Amino acid sequence: MTADKDYTKKWFYRLYHCLQIGCKMTIVHNVSRNLDEMMKAIEQWLPLYMVADIEPYYYPKVKDGVYRRTIFIAKNISAISSLSVGDNTNGILNCLIEDKKAVRALETEFDRYLSLCKPLFEIKKDDLTGNYLKLYEDKIIGEGDFYYMGAYPTFYTMPEGLAKNIESKYPDRGFLDLYNFARNELIFSSTNKALSELVNLSTGKEGYGVYFGNEFIEYSKEDFLDHLAEIKNLSRSFSNYNVYSSENINPNISILMREERGVIIERRKEPFGILYLEEENLRSALSYYIKRKISVAKNINRL
Repeated sequence: MTADKDYTKKWFYRLYHCLQIGCKMTIVHNVSRNLDEMMKAIEQWLPLYMVADIEPYYYPKVKDGVYRRTIFIAKNISAISSLSVGDNTNGILNCLIEDKKAVRALETEFDRYLSLCKPLFEIKKDDLTGNYLKLYEDKIIGEGDFYYMGAYPTFYTMPEGLAKNIESKYPDRGFLDLYNFARNELIFSSTNKALSELVNLSTGKEGYGVYFGNEFIEYSKEDFLDHLAEIKNLSRSFSNYNVYSSENINPNISILMREERGVIIERRKEPFGILYLEEENLRSALSYYIKRKISVAKNINRL
């Protein structure tokens, strides 16, 4: 379906309309795709998850991938059903089913399959900064390789003086407490195998600043230069900490990953929202995606 961009656009627009008028959607995602398909799926579905009532699931066990069954069901109304052998979908039969008894039979089939599945994401749409920081503390902090990819530098790598200035401007945010906590856990702690960040250090066209949870805290160009100097100092002082710069980063999405635990994906454009996932295939795909982008990016110490 995604091979035809015009069709994909029309399909998502009509799906979005159904969800906007109050329809609820339960979907079982295929998490056995290749990397490029996986990333396209994340980018396409993310806006829908932020605005609609969607429950995502996945089947946790191995499937042979020979017969592939697809069912779309509008409950008590109609269904579309198809079956292919592997990826070969040319010339296959797609059935539009409107017989109510047949639709109920497909609903039963879907419900039985759903009972074997697990939730794929945690979705947060409200109190985004609070939920982001809670996920950060509960799910991300710990042992294992850590990766961050986003259009702006991380808040915990700024100089302590700048962090204190921001705390004084926004005393109700708890900024300095989390700054110290994240700095100690992520950079100064010896438990990290590796700490790698991929950011756009040529940022400036859209303003200078950092994200704190879902909130953008703006600062001056001079503050940015001080922040950049501190990042370079940290990367030279701690061998496990490496920062890379690339202009080829989606400004609307950030990814925060503890490779062996979980991933926070944040949408930084309306509709705003946060996804948290632990599913192994998706986690591995995102890890490979970030590493591939790092491999062609510039190390900050060479800038």
